[in-house]
Amino acid sequence: MLTLAQQIAFGRCFGEPETFPQHRSQPADYPEIFRVSNVESRGYPNTSHHWHTDGCTRLDPPAASLLYPVEIPEEGGGTLFLNLYESYANLPEGMKQRVQELRAVHSNRLMRPLVVCHPVTKRKALHISPDIAVGIDGLPSEEGLQLLDALSDHLNSHPEFVYQHKWRPGDLVIWDNTSVAHQAGYIDPAYPRTLNRITIKTELHTYLLVAEGEHND
Repeated sequence: MLTLAQQIAFGRCFGEPETFPQHRSQPADYPEIFRVSNVESRGYPNTSHHWHTDGCTRLDPPAASLLYPVEIPEEGGGTLFLNLYESYANLPEGMKQRVQELRAVHSNRLMRPLVVCHPVTKRKALHISPDIAVGIDGLPSEEGLQLLDALSDHLNSHPEFVYQHKWRPGDLVIWDNTSVAHQAGYIDPAYPRTLNRITIKTELHTYLLVAEGEHND
């Protein structure tokens, strides 16, 4: 079993961990730990029951996330991960062309591109959290919402691109936040699930290059 300090030290192998404001359930003296739970008194409420990427309403979302279980139910409580490379690659050709230069609008008015180019692999990814976005820049409201619904349907129609992780004591899951979306299913609070998350910073200029750089298939 990893201690909090060990999890943070391991996270530093991938970059500088982000820090978070102290939530009442956060471990004292460890601002790098973001604790999530289906029991509000044990961690930040886990309400992300839809596809999303961490920091999707920020201009500088984290490069990677590391998740480690504190307590897990005997049954259920898994986390789903979605391959955003394949989600993009399997869009109909007409839809690929349509979304190429569009940006999703979020409730805080931040706009993020629907398609990004990974800074290392140079592969395109459909980088969107359609249930969190509120519109599409440059499109009438109804048309933007229809496009978001269509993209949401697309993300949910390819189970072959989804991996379900069933948590076991001692697991540590790491994912690339540019090319992987995730979600947690509903878990009855009578069966606690609590996890410690670390997210690795992305330099702002790096993300902007991802958004605006050359797109390669």
